[in-house]
Amino acid sequence: MVVLVLGSLAIYHFKQRSIQAEIENDYIELQTEMDQLEKEEKDLMEEIALLKDEDYILELARTNYFLSKEGELIFLTDEGNQ
Repeated sequence: MVVLVLGSLAIYHFKQRSIQAEIENDYIELQTEMDQLEKEEKDLMEEIALLKDEDYILELARTNYFLSKEGELIFLTDEGNQ
């Protein structure tokens, strides 16, 4: 009878250790994911702040869409060959 109780306790103990190890692994994965999401949030908040800056928007428009100021000419150059 004592052997049966000790065996049951040992099995229970090992199951609990296994469950604890799984929970710890899940926690580590979730912590890593949270760190990545926090970094992404920070980057997005910085981008939002930049997009509220009129000078930044104008520079984006000039760079990405070749928009020019009144009377300004834009010349495209192949920067890769320089």
